Order: sequence, then C-alpha cells, then structure tokens
Amino acid sequence: MSILGNRVIRKEDPHLITGQGTYVDSLPLQGTAYVTFVRSTMPHATIDSIDVSAARTAPGVVDVITHAELGLDDLGPGLPMLNQAMTRPILARDRVRFAGEPVVAIVTEERYQGPDAAEAVVIEYSPLPAVSTVEAALKNDTLLFPDAGTNVAVDVFTSVPEARFAPGIRLVEVEGSRSFTVAAARPHQGRLLVTFEEVGDRSAAEALHGILLAGIDDIDAPDGEVWASDLEGFAVVVDGDQAGVVEEVMEGAAQDLLAVRRPDDTVALVPLAADFVIAIDRDARTITLTLPPGLL
Repeated sequence: MSILGNRVIRKEDPHLITGQGTYVDSLPLQGTAYVTFVRSTMPHATIDSIDVSAARTAPGVVDVITHAELGLDDLGPGLPMLNQAMTRPILARDRVRFAGEPVVAIVTEERYQGPDAAEAVVIEYSPLPAVSTVEAALKNDTLLFPDAGTNVAVDVFTSVPEARFAPGIRLVEVEGSRSFTVAAARPHQGRLLVTFEEVGDRSAAEALHGILLAGIDDIDAPDGEVWASDLEGFAVVVDGDQAGVVEEVMEGAAQDLLAVRRPDDTVALVPLAADFVIAIDRDARTITLTLPPGLL
C-alpha cells in the first residue's frame, strides 16, 4: 500500500529530541580530515587566475585542490530529459555560473583550520552579465552554458490545441489571484510548448501552474479570459475507470497536488503534472489522468 495520503507513525523522534541522536559528525573516526570549499563571490564570471600558494602553507592544511588537480570528468545534468550539453566541473574551471559555486577545496586536519586557510586563497574574476530571473534566462542574451546554445534545460509542454493559446490570451488562476499572458505557443515534439510574457517576481513554476489549472476545455478566446476550474469533487478517471474523487487541491512547492479519495476510503496524493493531465471536463466534472503504475 502506498504511504501517500496515509498517516505514518514517526518512530525516530524520541531519541532525537532528547539529545540521543548520533550523526556522522558525532562519530570519533581516527584520521578524519575536513573539507572547506572556497566558493564564488560572483553570480557569473570568467576565472582569470587562482592563487592558492599562501593557503598551502596555512596551519593544518593537508591539501589544496583546484579543478586542475582534481582530474575528474565534468558532471552531466543527471536526467536524460535535460539538455546534455549543460555539463559543469565539480570545481569551477574557467567560469562560475552562480554565487557560491565551489572553486577550491581545502583539506585540513581540524574543521576550524579550513575557513582560515580559505581566506588566503586569491581568485581573480572578470564579471559577466548575471542571469537572475527566469525571464532573463529565456531571452538567451547571456548564456550560462554557451556550448548548449540556450539557457533552457528542459521544455515543459502540455497537449492543448495551439489556437487556444494564441499570443495575448490571459490565463487567470483559481479565484483570479494571479494571471499570466501568453507570449507564444508552438508545436514541439507532437505537443504544445507555451511561453509567457514577463510575470514579474512570479516563478516559472507558478506560470506553469497557470497552464495546468487552466485545463483543456476552459479557453474563451474571444475575450481572452481563462478561469481555472476548482477541481474539488471532480471524479478522477485513469485507464477508463474511476479511480477516486478529488477531495482537495493542495499547494505544493513545485506543483499542486490532488488529494484523491479512493474507493477503499484511503487518500492518495497525485501531482498535478502536465504529463499526467489528459483532459478536464467541467460539464462531466471529471479529470482524466495518465499515471505511472502504483501512483494511485
């Protein structure tokens, strides 16, 4: 049985809240050394030089490591659907792409010695334009990964007829609390990729939220208004069969969740993800989903 939506008794709390927990840092391991990272102070810049000579002679320093000494391959993005050209080294090599990116690793005998040695590292940067918002990233004026030719790591799209997302149409969220204006809609891999005009301080996830809750059948093109359905009480249909009823729409960190009451009276939490939604029928009060096995 899935733990989603079901009460799970926590067994680990008593010894943690009474000071009896044991962590890796609590173990008295012989010969342990400590690593301190010197991190980028720039959000985007090329690295002109790295001088670690003074840090190597600092008290307790076992080793000072830069990309040149590390000798490891660059890390890929990790998931096959992401742009595979967006690789970066474990320690920054010729540029940094965000403030806090590790540039130098300092190994010391004691923890307190690391920050002292880190202050002796001198890194010269040449600043590049920063990419601080989703809107700026989508313009591709400044590329964090020039070899990729874009800042878009993955396209998120939904299977909605292109005409229903004509430029200028406005999507209005549940209760009209937020709205997003369509900038463009284009076919992509047999589906539709929708992008928005600038949405101020609202994140891309919130903009995507506007697409998902707008549903499949809720576009009113003449006046450009789109009101998102309140899905509570809708029947959930999976593989042609009713799998439950939406009891609540819960706000998640990246996407909303449907709390679905199943026939056995248990509740499952189902992500309201673009790839899961096939159709939303207001008249029939149903939402048809395609879900991985075991999710519902």
